[in-house]
Amino acid sequence: MQNHKEVEAKDITNTEEDDLFRHHRFLDNPTKAIQYAVPIANGDYAVKLFLTEMNWKIKNGDRILDIKAENNVLIPDLDLRATYGLRTAYMPITDEFNVNDGTLNLTVQSKTDVDGSGPTISAFQIMQILAQNGDEDSDGITNINDECIYTPDSFKNTVNAQGCASEELDNDNDGILNPADNCPNTANLSGFPATTEIVDENGCSLSDLDSDADGVDDGLDQCQSTPNNTSVNELGCSTSEAAILSQPFQEQNGLVIVEMEATNYPKTNSSGKKPWKLVKGDFSAGNYYLNYTGGWNSNRDADKGGLITVDINITTPGIYRFLWRSFISHGYLSSEGNDAWLSMASLTESFKFFGYSSKGKNTTLCTPDAIPLDTCIEDGHNESKKGDYFKVFRNGQPTWAWNYATYINGGDTHAMYLEVFTPGVYQVLIQGRSQKYNLDRFVLYRDELYNNTGTVYSEETASDPSLPASTRVPL
Repeated sequence: MQNHKEVEAKDITNTEEDDLFRHHRFLDNPTKAIQYAVPIANGDYAVKLFLTEMNWKIKNGDRILDIKAENNVLIPDLDLRATYGLRTAYMPITDEFNVNDGTLNLTVQSKTDVDGSGPTISAFQIMQILAQNGDEDSDGITNINDECIYTPDSFKNTVNAQGCASEELDNDNDGILNPADNCPNTANLSGFPATTEIVDENGCSLSDLDSDADGVDDGLDQCQSTPNNTSVNELGCSTSEAAILSQPFQEQNGLVIVEMEATNYPKTNSSGKKPWKLVKGDFSAGNYYLNYTGGWNSNRDADKGGLITVDINITTPGIYRFLWRSFISHGYLSSEGNDAWLSMASLTESFKFFGYSSKGKNTTLCTPDAIPLDTCIEDGHNESKKGDYFKVFRNGQPTWAWNYATYINGGDTHAMYLEVFTPGVYQVLIQGRSQKYNLDRFVLYRDELYNNTGTVYSEETASDPSLPASTRVPL
């Protein structure tokens, strides 16, 4: 199940397809079930399940599963930890069952009430029960050898030895069949048939495209109109274009989106170490993201934390909510290795940068530097501040999945806001804090909850990873 992954790539025994099992779906809540409803032709079926116990905290007897198909329990009382051990692949095939309503219903249900013992599954394969020596689609390939069992009549004369026509295949496993795929070689996970890159309707990710043919793919290219035969830097800009990299990102209609790989992040610090590592793929919005590698930085050392300064030109005053898209790659808990330092600044404009809770408290939290200036009045208990920075964290499982949870003050969470009084250039300041924390992009948007006029956005709309990033504009 994509987007749910064990962070530490430890070996999965009893299989060579480790990534297939690391990408898994699970629910912490044992009272909820994982359910699938798959549209399918009526007939007789069996299901092959791909299961493993990934959580080292789960002990024998903690997680007991019933697996049902068509509301019948086919695998009862399954204790993966007790029977097969930790991180061991188990691939049972269910007994045959009948589907007569056009939908195969599969349920994985936990029977225990231990915290964190909800249902889990890595993958499943549906197998229709057919006569082995029959030929369901009359393409000359018997059912037992036919990987495309329902080839249309118009393709039958071009099938391969596996019974598949080219039109039925998806060679790069990105969800776009070959005939519609303009980029048939999108990168895949090693040994696992699923792309790690977000593709468009033509089957192309940003790394497949190079609009100006300068050798830098569109995922990284900050100058996508470079003339032919022009030397460029690592961000795709020629010498004459490089000045744009010092210009601010432009807010438009109350929204600004910045890809972290497009920032002027430091490549090394004073010790010669790389505080940030550029990483490709992993379902990141722009196909690249930054992984913090500078070491634990609880004291907020700007050099160690790889200070990133991002200029933003905001022309529409209002109250903006701040979100960043992140995931955790240290440990297994959502409460550890889950934060970075964040601040806002402006050389000329007045503003208010604060945390706000609307959970019945309506409390505001400020950075210490803002309080004596009367630019922010604090009326809540604040445990997330250091100087003019907030310690900003994410929560939620699975730790591997990207999400936009962006909060301060654990235990009494407050969302992050910037109130802009006048148009001008504002700075977003980011430092690494937790080792191996990952940042994909950040968003500032005029929140529909606190702006009564002009263009506003909901959190759901602003956090859509398919939204294009903002561009830099010369001032």
